[in-house]
Amino acid sequence: MANEKVTLTVLVVDEDDSSLTIVSNILSSWDYKVLTANSVDNALKTLREYEGFLDLVITEVHMSGIKGYEFQQCIKDEFKLPVIMMSTDAGKKEVTSNSEENKEALHLLKPICADDLKDVWKYAMAAKEKKPVIQNESSSEEESSAEKIINQDIDSSAPSTVTHEKKRKRKYNRRRSIEMNNENHSEDSYRVQKKPKMVWTTQLHNLFMTAIKKLGYDKAVPKSILEVMNVPSLTRENVASHLQV
Repeated sequence: MANEKVTLTVLVVDEDDSSLTIVSNILSSWDYKVLTANSVDNALKTLREYEGFLDLVITEVHMSGIKGYEFQQCIKDEFKLPVIMMSTDAGKKEVTSNSEENKEALHLLKPICADDLKDVWKYAMAAKEKKPVIQNESSSEEESSAEKIINQDIDSSAPSTVTHEKKRKRKYNRRRSIEMNNENHSEDSYRVQKKPKMVWTTQLHNLFMTAIKKLGYDKAVPKSILEVMNVPSLTRENVASHLQV
């Protein structure tokens, strides 16, 4: 992928299972966290379930029950997320004709390859870095890029709310780090045979994300996540390592 290491959580939406698998595998190979949906209904359910965790949506233009551009607008309006559209060569004319009224959308023509997706992180980051028009400029500088997008339509009381959210996330990150360090220290006295590297499949990662959402940021430590996931071959070390990705 690109030279810079960027962590993204991406939702890929496509009714074509082959295309869905190809795009998901490419993104996963770059250590992106990937969720998938094979219908608009499943996509909306995932968007609502993982609201706040997602950075980008990549979707096929032609989905059953709704036009791709209507779906894109729905995602932008309700979830404030950037959207990348995909279509086959047969849909190229429609993509081109809609370019002017959907200037903020990025369009990719199928079949999708790694080169097509190598810069999607730039698109996601650029969307996050758009600054809202607010009264207090000094307060806005303290907001993270993601928080600016999420709070761009909130009134002038937003900066204090955002600051509280940042503190809460930092506190969670510190607690998570302390928990992992304690686990490592408690196991230093035991010599354990090195196990094969755990392969985090899309299904396993979805269980991981569901466990974090169920526990909440403050209680999402490796031991608790492992208990909620309830996967026999999974260890606390595997979960702790995946938390660092």
